[in-house]
Amino acid sequence: MSNLIKHFKEDLQLACYAKRSIDSYVGSVLRLQRFYNKPLEDISEEQLRQYWLCCRSEFGWSAATLRISRSHQSKGYAAMFAASSDTLKTFAQDEKWAGGDLPGFFGVLHTWGRQLPYHPHIHYVVPGGALSTKDGKWHPTQKAYFAPVEALSKVYKAKFIAEIKKAGLYDEIDPMAWKKPFIVHSRTADSSRPGIKYLAPYVFKVAISNHRIVKVENDRVFFRYKKTKSNRWRTMSLAVMEFMHRFLQHVLPSGFMKVRYYGFLSPGSSVEIDDIIPLIEEACMIIAQSISIPKTKTKTSILCCPDCKGRLIFKCFVPPMPPEYRIAPG
Repeated sequence: MSNLIKHFKEDLQLACYAKRSIDSYVGSVLRLQRFYNKPLEDISEEQLRQYWLCCRSEFGWSAATLRISRSHQSKGYAAMFAASSDTLKTFAQDEKWAGGDLPGFFGVLHTWGRQLPYHPHIHYVVPGGALSTKDGKWHPTQKAYFAPVEALSKVYKAKFIAEIKKAGLYDEIDPMAWKKPFIVHSRTADSSRPGIKYLAPYVFKVAISNHRIVKVENDRVFFRYKKTKSNRWRTMSLAVMEFMHRFLQHVLPSGFMKVRYYGFLSPGSSVEIDDIIPLIEEACMIIAQSISIPKTKTKTSILCCPDCKGRLIFKCFVPPMPPEYRIAPG
C-alpha cells in the first residue's frame, strides 16, 4: 500500500494540488476498502487512480474523463461544444426563463490553468434573453440571471453523456465518472465588456508566453505564475520533459475551431444584429433621449468628464440591476 500512496501523491503533485488538498485526498484512500469491498492490499494502483479522479468535476470534462479527452481531442471538444450550446438553447426556449427560440451567444474553448494543468472547459458570453421568431419580439430572462446553475449542470451532464455515446467514447470511460455531479459556473455581468476582455487573450495566445519563462537551468524550466485572486508573481520549476508534456497537451487538433458563434450571432443567421438592438431596447425599457444644450453656459448646467474635462452628453438611461441579483444562485 505504501507504493500506491507514493504514486497517488505524485499524481496529485503533478496536477498542482496544494499540500492541504493532497493530505485530504490521501485520507480518502482509507475509504477505498468500503468502496471496493475488498482489503486494501488487494486494491490495484489503477483502481486507486480511478477513485481519486472521481473526487472532483469541472465544466466540460469531469476529472475522471480527462485521459479520454487527451486521446480523442477532436471528438471530446466537439462533444463539449454540442452539449453546452444545446443546453443554453434549451433554457432560452423555456418560457420559464426566456421563451425565445433564437438566442445568440459565443463560446471560447480554454484548456489550461495558470500552472499549465490540463483543464478543458468552455467560456460563454450570453445575452440576458432571446429573440422569438414567432412574435418578432425580444424576450428578456425572467430573472436577473440566465438560468440557475444547478439546473444548467444537470441538463448539461445529460446532454454531454448523449454526445459522448454518439462519438463512440462512452465505453472507454469508467462508469464511476458519471456518479459525480457536473458543475457549471454562471455569473451575471453589468455589461459584456468585462467578459469579452477576459476571453480575448485566450483566442490567440498559447498556454504560456515567453515573458513568463524566467530561465532554463539544470534540465529544469523556471516560469512565473499568479494564483487565482492574487496579484503576486510566484515561480515554479518543472523538469524539461514535464514542462513539454504540460505545454503540448494544450495544442489543439489541426483545423479545430476554438471560438464558435450560435443563434443570431452565427455568420449564417438570417437575422441582422442591427434589427435586434431596437427590440432589446424596447423590451428592457431603455429610453434614449436627446438633451439640448442651453444657450447660457454656466458651471452648473454642463457636466464634464473628471479626467479629460470634456463635456458629457446624455445618450440613454440604463435601469440599474440590484446587486443581490448579479450572481446566479447555486
